[in-house]
Parts: sequence; structure tokens; C-alpha cells
Amino acid sequence: MRKIAIFVEGLTEMLFVDRLIQELAEESGLAVEHAEGIGGAVRARQIKVLKRMTIQPHHRYYVLIVNCAGDSNVKSDIIERYHGLKRSGYSAIIGLRDVYGQFRYEDVARLRGALEVGMPKTDDLPVELLLAVMEIEAWFLGEYTHFERVSPNLRLERIKGALNFDPSTDDLERRSHPAEDLDHIYQLAGHRYTKQRNNLERTVELLDFSFFISNVSRRFPDAGRLIAALGNQLSG
Repeated sequence: MRKIAIFVEGLTEMLFVDRLIQELAEESGLAVEHAEGIGGAVRARQIKVLKRMTIQPHHRYYVLIVNCAGDSNVKSDIIERYHGLKRSGYSAIIGLRDVYGQFRYEDVARLRGALEVGMPKTDDLPVELLLAVMEIEAWFLGEYTHFERVSPNLRLERIKGALNFDPSTDDLERRSHPAEDLDHIYQLAGHRYTKQRNNLERTVELLDFSFFISNVSRRFPDAGRLIAALGNQLSG
């Protein structure tokens, strides 16, 4: 069984990556578990499994998705658990976090360099560190076909006229706060985009992952790298 660990910034990324994996892999041969990082300030940080699966003989791939509950925790959680994952037979580690918050678009290159500092890597357990610039919601904006599934009133022409940007063509990595953009779009039809789990699940469920993989990911280099890394692990 091939084992992959994916460390993500928060719940949004966890839900998105889970659905992306389901799209890329043969579901019958896939086992996915969710976990979250807890503690760290006063008590030792731990990884708690939230969604546990019974591993069956037909499972060819096992994916552990860890919600690190904070962008700065992604790097430290990977470093802390790298050698344990290696001993447990994992074949790849992926880290995914946003840029928005402490960093601006101009800081992306510096942030990438900082993420690499001190990161253990060996040929038999590579680490792929990825950024959703500026937030993963930029990727959701890029999957613009889902707006009309939120509401038939959310046609691109209306969005462009009301908000003065075009999700289908603009450089969305330069949007300073994509989650806010997404909320503004939804509000045009009386809906909201929030970080509540039910709202996140609704949006992720409405995304066209086939379109995202074949089209949208070309606009986001790190999304393309994520799909390539997962595709490489979830095949053969």
C-alpha cells in the first residue's frame, strides 16, 4: 500500500484536497483519514485522527490529511513528524498553505524560501511544499462555472458588472483577499461564503473538479504541482 501524508492549513483546504483526491484516484482502492493538529503552546502538539477508516485488502492507497489549524503550523508539523512518517513507510509528504495574512503577493518568493529552510528531505520521502496564492479561494474563483450552481443569478456578466473583475480571465493570484471576493459574489444572489463547515462543504461540493483539473489548474502553478504530485502517487 502506498501512503501519502498531506498537511494543510485549515478545514477549507482539507475538504478541497479530499474531494480532489477522490477525483484523481480509483475510489474503491482509496482509504482517506482526516486528522488535526492540537496543542502546542502549553502542551506538546499532537495529531488527533478525526475520520478513521478500516483498511481493507483492496485498498491500494492510504492518504492522511492533517488540518494543521494555522498556516505557520504546516511547516513545523511536517518537520516534527517527518522521520516518524518515514519509518512508517510513507512515500510522499505534501504541504499546502495560504499566503494571505502575514504576507503580501510581493512576499511570495521570500515565503517559499523560508518554507524550505530546515525541511528534511530524502529521495525515498520527498516533501512538496505548495502555496495557494493568495488564498485557496482564488482557486475557487477560478472555477467560475460553479457560480451558477450556487444561483442562476450569478452569471459572469453580472459579476463583472457589479464587482469590476472577471474570474474567468483575471490573474486571481493578485487578488489580495479571494475569500472576501467569493463572499461578495455570493452576496449578489443573497448567499454568503463563510468559514462555517456547512458553507465550505456546499462550495466544495459545487466545484467541477474535472474542469478544475483540466483547465483551472493551468492558471495556478501550485495547483498544477498539487495535481501532478497526487497523480504521481495515486497511480501505478
